[in-house]
Amino acid sequence: MNMTLQTGNLVRNFELKYMGNGTPFATSSLAVNRGNDSVEFYPVIVYGNYAEKLSEIAQKGTKVQIVGSIKNSKYEVNGIKRNSAQIVIQNLIFM
Repeated sequence: MNMTLQTGNLVRNFELKYMGNGTPFATSSLAVNRGNDSVEFYPVIVYGNYAEKLSEIAQKGTKVQIVGSIKNSKYEVNGIKRNSAQIVIQNLIFM
């Protein structure tokens, strides 16, 4: 099962965009404090009507808990193969 639960603060407001077929999606980043002055940053994405709602109400600095799955992607830039991962939000709870 691919599921993650992370609690942290939104690094920036959600940026709302639309796919070619009109489906809305929104992206942001989550800062998670791991203790000992260690912070990890995770890119997050949400799709559909939930993306439109979160882009209106979730703001930079807000403490949230995210339930989602990890999506890995492979792509190529100037002949260099790269990998990336992001959390696909299924549920977001304001803390």
